[in-house]
Amino acid sequence: MAGYMRMISYLNIYRDGKKMNNCGFAKVDSRNNLLRLYVTIRMPGTRGAAYCDIYMIMRLNERIVGIPAGKMKVASGKGYYAGSLRADDIGGTGYGIEDMCGMYIVLSGDEAENEIIASEWDDKPIVPELFETYQEMQTRLSEQEEIAPETEEVEEEDAPAQMEIEESNPEFHYYPGNSDKGYENYHHEQHMGFWKELEKRCVKMRPFAGFKECIKMKPNDIVCLPKKYWKLGQNSFLLHGYYHYRYLVAARYVEDEKEKYMLGVPGKNEKNDKLMANMFGFTRYVENTGDKENGYWCMNLD
Repeated sequence: MAGYMRMISYLNIYRDGKKMNNCGFAKVDSRNNLLRLYVTIRMPGTRGAAYCDIYMIMRLNERIVGIPAGKMKVASGKGYYAGSLRADDIGGTGYGIEDMCGMYIVLSGDEAENEIIASEWDDKPIVPELFETYQEMQTRLSEQEEIAPETEEVEEEDAPAQMEIEESNPEFHYYPGNSDKGYENYHHEQHMGFWKELEKRCVKMRPFAGFKECIKMKPNDIVCLPKKYWKLGQNSFLLHGYYHYRYLVAARYVEDEKEKYMLGVPGKNEKNDKLMANMFGFTRYVENTGDKENGYWCMNLD
């Protein structure tokens, strides 16, 4: 559950990417998992009506990502907004108030061209060119996955030349033919790719049950996994476990001298949990070290 937070943040106009003058303030009040927002702005130069989209923002991978928080109308140079959100799961994204670093307000209408209103709580600059909505980020990541280049198959007649390239360049990672070792190395590197992405955006947790490494995840981090696992973002068992325990876990371990990966949902080894877990693809239960009452229902990531 999100903790207590109460603050006032001053809002500034940014015109053509440059910070201009103060134009109002935002009051943030978070307690008992309820986030209340109050926004007041004054823009004397606005003669007609302008409509604003209000976003809570966070910094992810050098970008400013906005989660929709509400809409506000500005008329006769004045605007006021009051609304509430769930503090530990803003906009259903899995991110909470502790992940946010400010507010970002996008105006519409002819008079609002090249202008935005923003505040920051982390003393880092707001760069409008780096802003994207949460939905735009999801779309961008999806498109990047779709356009990722596929390795072309090697014709048999080209195999000898291909083998010469491999022998002369130990970093060449495509292995033609039926080489089990080559396939395993390539397969391992593909997995290491998504693991490194998880390490960039998530925090590590203490390994358990003999695993080498464990990473604490949220549902929105599933976009780091190979595309075939993205549908887990709508998996009812996974979402139920996350909303109860507030995290998921990815684990890296060694089995039969091979490095493997799992996705785990916190839970208990009880009849009802087992029935639901198996129904939704989480068929392996792993006890948490030092806590036999709680563990994780896991799914192998091939």
